[in-house]
Amino acid sequence: MEQPKTEAEAMIYYIQMMDLEMIELILKSDTRLESFNVERFIQSMSIRFQYLNKEKVLQAFPGFCNSNICDNCCNPGYLFLAPINRRYFSLLFNTDNGKVWDIYECFDFKIFNKQLNLEDYYLVSSLDKSYFDYDDSEDPF
Repeated sequence: MEQPKTEAEAMIYYIQMMDLEMIELILKSDTRLESFNVERFIQSMSIRFQYLNKEKVLQAFPGFCNSNICDNCCNPGYLFLAPINRRYFSLLFNTDNGKVWDIYECFDFKIFNKQLNLEDYYLVSSLDKSYFDYDDSEDPF
């Protein structure tokens, strides 16, 4: 991938490189939508990257949300593929003028590359970890 020119391109690049520090730096550099929780996103990416620790670089494939029941239907994003771990995840990016305003996980993602077969790959989702539904204020310990 050539040198990123926009914040959105940089976000995709640093996700491919699994560089949490740069992802966090980009996301904390400016105001985001109120619905976007930077800390939660960084936590979810950290867990994914730990799970995909055999990888050096993720492959990124552009596409869109293919769900007909989702508010994000047809929104653009990327599928990030970990060939060694045989895992993938998909993120939608809400951008304006190259700036990332919001990021969503997508479970019905369609890539433009018709030759890539995901049949032997498995989705790795933030929902795979009960951590994201865990409220530490209720922790009895």
